[in-house]
Amino acid sequence: MQVDSVTFVPAINFSDFPTPGKTYVFDYRYQVTNSRTKFNHATYELNAGEPFRPGNDPRLLAEANKWRNHGPAYNGYELKRRLILEGVIAVIIIILASFKTRNKKNKQNEK
Repeated sequence: MQVDSVTFVPAINFSDFPTPGKTYVFDYRYQVTNSRTKFNHATYELNAGEPFRPGNDPRLLAEANKWRNHGPAYNGYELKRRLILEGVIAVIIIILASFKTRNKKNKQNEK
């Protein structure tokens, strides 16, 4: 596949579009990342007639930077899943070992 040209849409000022009703916004303009974590989008709620927040809103920028510096790591959830899996396997092994011990005692008592 070959691309001959790419045409970009001109920048739109979202503050020019008021919301018709209560709106929950996922604003991807605030996406930041580093080698450890990623802040995917800022979220905020707008009331009817309220314009979208500007791309340089100090509160949302602070939220994005705080997440980037102190948010969970990319592999944080994988580590938790692994620990849970290891715990479940350990419990299964303990249960199987106790059944084996009981069966062994029952066979000795029958003799």
